[in-house]
Amino acid sequence: MHLVSGNVYAGVAPEGTRAPWIVYHLAGGTYQSSLDGVLCRTGRARVQISVWSRTQAQSTQIMSSVIATLVNPRILAVPLGAPASVHETDTRLFGIRMDFSVVFNLGASDA
Repeated sequence: MHLVSGNVYAGVAPEGTRAPWIVYHLAGGTYQSSLDGVLCRTGRARVQISVWSRTQAQSTQIMSSVIATLVNPRILAVPLGAPASVHETDTRLFGIRMDFSVVFNLGASDA
């Protein structure tokens, strides 16, 4: 994402990364199956997005841009609740996190 100059990481930002940054985590989800027990080709992933910066205002602004980026006709992410704010006293960083449901393709069948 261009929102934080490319500082988007899976899980944890590398040590020494300058704020702001975005991290994402796979936090569960669901697979769908038909009534006859056949696994469908798509599933829904629950993805948590966290934004970290030096000010709460900046984290909130970046999260607003993340929401606009993910909740659009191309991606169709569904917000799961509202953003939650956090403050990390050791680093003095302000964070905001939010969960989204995202459809994904399971790929080609082996059959």
